[in-house]
Amino acid sequence: MRVAIIGGNIKLVTEDQLKFAFDLGKSLVDNGHEIINGGMTGVMEETARGARSSKKFLKHSLIAILPTDDISKGNKIGRA
Repeated sequence: MRVAIIGGNIKLVTEDQLKFAFDLGKSLVDNGHEIINGGMTGVMEETARGARSSKKFLKHSLIAILPTDDISKGNKIGRA
C-alpha cells in the first residue's frame, strides 16, 4: 500500500512529533508499505529518514513530490 504523508516543516513541529514521524516512516517500510511525501523538512524529512533506516528499504519505498521544480529545495534524505 502507498501511504501519503504531509506534515509541518521544521519550524512548526515539536521533537515528539519528529520522533513519531521517524518511527512511522520506519514502521511503514518495515511492514511493506511505500511512502509518498512532500520532500521538504520537518515531518516529511523524518518520515523519509525513518523509511531509509528500515532494513526492508528499497529505492521505490519512498517517493518525494516537491512543491517546486528546484530539487535543491527538498530535503537530502528524500533524494539520496
